[in-house]
Amino acid sequence: MVLPVSTVLSFVAAVAVLMVIPGPAMIYVVTVSADHGRRLGLMSVAGICLGDGVLVALAAFGLTALLAASEVAFTVVRLAGAAYLIFLGARRLATPVAPMNGDRHETQVSGRRLVGRGAIVSVLNPKDALFFLAFLPQFVTPGPGPVTGQILVLGMLFVVVAATFDGVYALAGAQLGLFLHRHRSLWASQRWVIGGIYVALGSVAALTGSRTATKPA
Repeated sequence: MVLPVSTVLSFVAAVAVLMVIPGPAMIYVVTVSADHGRRLGLMSVAGICLGDGVLVALAAFGLTALLAASEVAFTVVRLAGAAYLIFLGARRLATPVAPMNGDRHETQVSGRRLVGRGAIVSVLNPKDALFFLAFLPQFVTPGPGPVTGQILVLGMLFVVVAATFDGVYALAGAQLGLFLHRHRSLWASQRWVIGGIYVALGSVAALTGSRTATKPA
């Protein structure tokens, strides 16, 4: 399926603007990169992309419309996502700061686990699901093909653009980690900062009940 060039360009521009707005995904990628280094930071990006891909598929086949229509379902998913962020924060607060070797931290966290965590952070954000439901159809045009197919193509294009931005954030986060490592007092306090950020994000998500179609990065 080939979409009009004008549609693709306007869509990419809109996604690029959205990706500079801080949100749980961006913060997850930056903190993982700062905490564990560049390679595992990029693995966290893969997890976010996987979760976004799932949400795109759900939006394309109309399943997120059920979430939009049910206040109970929205609340359950929102609280589950908030609880998971708080869990990650509490776990980080309880984990001593690991030493670092070169640009990699000596850590027991596997890339596969970070991919899974990133996917969960994305999928359990109901506002992301509603964002795809509201945002993608705005760029559907008559002619190129079925609506479902167009939404899938646009969604995958979104994932590619988002992965590019998140990759940059991962590299920036890794550099931040190197900076913190060179300043021992800052490095020693990073678990409190990172853990506190996750707990704060989870608390805000739990207390914020409104539904919105704006997806921060």
